[in-house]
Amino acid sequence: MSTTDYTKIQIPMKMSLKKKAEKVAEDYGYSSIQEVVRVFLMSFSEGRIKTSFMVEDTVEHISEEYEQFLDKRLKETKEAIKRGNAYTIHSAEELDKLVDQVKDD
Repeated sequence: MSTTDYTKIQIPMKMSLKKKAEKVAEDYGYSSIQEVVRVFLMSFSEGRIKTSFMVEDTVEHISEEYEQFLDKRLKETKEAIKRGNAYTIHSAEELDKLVDQVKDD
C-alpha cells in the first residue's frame, strides 16, 4: 500500500481527555489511542458495532405527598377498571370519539 491509500483524522479534544484515553488504552494493551480509534472504526465500518445514547442518572425523586396522591389515583383507577368504568383507547380517533361522547352526556 502506498501512502496515498491513507488519510488522517484530526479530533480536537481537551488534553485531560487525551491523557485519560491514553492511560486506558495502555491498560487495555493498545499501543496508542490511534490504534483504539482504528480498531473501533474498522469494526464500526463493518457494522459490527452499534451505537446508542443513554441518559444516565434519570432517577427522579418525588415527595411523600405526591407519592400518596399517585397511590390514591392508582387505587381509584383500579377500582374503576373493576367496575367497568374505564376505557381502553387504541388510537387518536377512538379518543376523539370518546371525548365527543363525554361532551354530549
